[in-house]
Amino acid sequence: MGEAKRKFKTMKQLTATNTYRQFDDWEVGDIVIGEVVDFGTDKYENKCPVIKVLDAQFKDKAENKRVEGKRLLINSCGKIKKQIEEGRIEEGMIIQVEYLGKNVIAKGKFAGKEAHDVNLDIMEDDVETAEDESGL
Repeated sequence: MGEAKRKFKTMKQLTATNTYRQFDDWEVGDIVIGEVVDFGTDKYENKCPVIKVLDAQFKDKAENKRVEGKRLLINSCGKIKKQIEEGRIEEGMIIQVEYLGKNVIAKGKFAGKEAHDVNLDIMEDDVETAEDESGL
């Protein structure tokens, strides 16, 4: 009795695609919240967080539906770049990005040029844990 020969099928590697929205399309006050699931690069080769969008609060309501639940590459800007370089943004963290518009850079090699500005908040520990520790 001969042994049965096993057949293996080669599977294509699944890759997740990222949704993209440049800051020029954001309006002041637009907010996105998501879990950092990866890092990518922008057209200037800056490292950028890729988030799985948990909540989107864009003034353009159709945009909310387009990005919610998707992987969104967040462009690099000064504040985001600094947080990444200092190791403050890591996979698994929940972040909130609020677009503040453009500001003129005051000093450095890009002084006088406009740059996109954001508020970047990183969720700390679980809210329930923080409440338990405070005695509430």
